[in-house]
Amino acid sequence: MKELKVIGGAKIGKASVTIPLASLKVSRKRLDLNASLVGSLTFLPGDVVSIVPHIVFPIFAQGVRINHSISTYDNDVVFWTFRDPHRLI
Repeated sequence: MKELKVIGGAKIGKASVTIPLASLKVSRKRLDLNASLVGSLTFLPGDVVSIVPHIVFPIFAQGVRINHSISTYDNDVVFWTFRDPHRLI
């Protein structure tokens, strides 16, 4: 995999944007979450503790939760997508 880019929605803390206002870009060197007006987050490989499926309601409210170790970022980071979160991971 050279790079993966997926369009979706995002939740950072209490703020969120709906699909298609966010993007997740992943490469071997970094993970970028751009949530337009909510903000943009960049994670290096050592910053990511885990990425786990986050399913509230299949198909319409599913995504991945990014658990990280960056103290200046909000702990609640979710990328929403219509894709199967297990496949995305």
